[in-house]
Amino acid sequence: MVFEVPDEVRQLQATAQLRYTACGAGTMVWRCWGSGPSVVLLHGGAGSWLHWLRNITPLVQAGRMVCIPDLPGFGDSAVCGDDVDDMVEPVAVGMRQLLGLAPCDIVGFSLGSLLGVLIAHQHKDRVGRLLLVAPLVLPLLPKAGLALKRWRGIADPNERQAVHRDNLAVLMFHNQAAIDDTAVSIQSLSAESDRVNKRSLVSTLAFQKNYQEIDCEMAAVLGSEDVLFRARWHDIDPILCSNPSLQWIEKIPDAGHWVQYEQADFFNAVLLPWLLRTRSRQ
Repeated sequence: MVFEVPDEVRQLQATAQLRYTACGAGTMVWRCWGSGPSVVLLHGGAGSWLHWLRNITPLVQAGRMVCIPDLPGFGDSAVCGDDVDDMVEPVAVGMRQLLGLAPCDIVGFSLGSLLGVLIAHQHKDRVGRLLLVAPLVLPLLPKAGLALKRWRGIADPNERQAVHRDNLAVLMFHNQAAIDDTAVSIQSLSAESDRVNKRSLVSTLAFQKNYQEIDCEMAAVLGSEDVLFRARWHDIDPILCSNPSLQWIEKIPDAGHWVQYEQADFFNAVLLPWLLRTRSRQ
């Protein structure tokens, strides 16, 4: 069968406040929930706001206003450029328009972690804290050397769903049993709306060069079994620790790349106490 949009997606979508900011020739779509101090969540490549499905409600219940853009060229947002650096200004301007001039906490996942670092480097006054989730510390190899299957050109929607499930198992999850129908639906909805044709910046040293020059409070969360990192900890850990503003690194056990979904309870238990603390630098 073809998976319908899951009920939990429909419910969160129905309670979101939609906001719009400029993005190229069109608009960037933001979804916001709750009230209180704001936290901006930046999704990963081939993603959308749905990358944070299992983290929104706990943040709202903890008293935070959660704002998530579909990044330029993803989800419901217009295209603006063709690489991560082209997203910096639209997102920073959108944050200022929606949230004012006070520094915001940012949580960036995968490609969103690189974007968060670029924003913190170019718009220092906009970022209070930055949590790097599965950060792209080292340049990615083409397709990360992984045997991902092509879904484009497959007419049968059931076959496409099967390919999306297989790709989740290859790249995003450690435990295949954790790949539920909701995850497959998210992957399908998000990947099939991805219009960013070039993401070459993730294959460069852009993360490291910009990361070394930012000084906001930072922390990092990674899945211990992330296929992109688990053989490279000896390189990744020293780079992350080289910036004195990094407060801690948490490796969540039995989790792959999409750590905030696969081990959502563990991830939320790590995220919330850090965000709820008063910033050491105002």
